[in-house]
Amino acid sequence: LFTGRTMGAIAAGAAHSAALVASAEPPHEIECFTWGHNAAGQLGHQLDGGSAHGSPRAVPALSDLVDGGLSLLGPGERKSRAGPLACGVGHTALLSAKGALVTWGANHYGQCGLHRIGSTILPAVVHSPSAEEVVMVACGAAHTMMLDAQARPRPRARPARRSRRSPPPRAPRAP
Repeated sequence: LFTGRTMGAIAAGAAHSAALVASAEPPHEIECFTWGHNAAGQLGHQLDGGSAHGSPRAVPALSDLVDGGLSLLGPGERKSRAGPLACGVGHTALLSAKGALVTWGANHYGQCGLHRIGSTILPAVVHSPSAEEVVMVACGAAHTMMLDAQARPRPRARPARRSRRSPPPRAPRAP
């Protein structure tokens, strides 16, 4: 599947993975491939929600969603330890070439940074309160953090208030 292509970033969540891959032929279009567990839509595929995919599949319509497309190195061609791609327990996040944050998957605690609670299987651009370009993204179990060009961290989830009886988020079981 990836023969002759350049893999620029890879990330792994609890039971899913994602990779940014450039095509072998010019203009070297970059696609995001995901595979693994899909219970919360963390693969970004509209079909087969809730099932597992053992083979990588391209996340549809990302290049149409983000201005400037995707980059293997992240905004400004800067290499970083966190990179332009991250996976949480049940959500996925990536940065566009121009520093826009795109997320999808589990959003029960606001970890996708959207202005609503509940999972989303379609990638969505997260609108930042800062006009600064985002240069790094990282995901935890139920949160996402991004770092802007001024080295200021920007949380994209607020901890949900849980009752004493509500258990913390758990990693899904692998198929």
